Amino acid sequence: MTLVLFRDINYQGPYRVFRGSQSVADLRTLGFNNQTSSLILVGRRLSDQEIRRIQASRSAPGGIVTIRQ
Repeated sequence: MTLVLFRDINYQGPYRVFRGSQSVADLRTLGFNNQTSSLILVGRRLSDQEIRRIQASRSAPGGIVTIRQ
């Protein structure tokens, strides 16, 4: 599983990646509290290269549900 939190909309800006069964109790400890404007959650491991492609295209890969405000 991979969760990617992006600071800006459309998967832009600085981001934080959480892979596998990693648990994060408090995003403040990472300096990312109240910073997420877009995110991707998938049931597989996304590589750093795939994340860079998402940022370059400003869209989620096929087969991923997106939620927009």
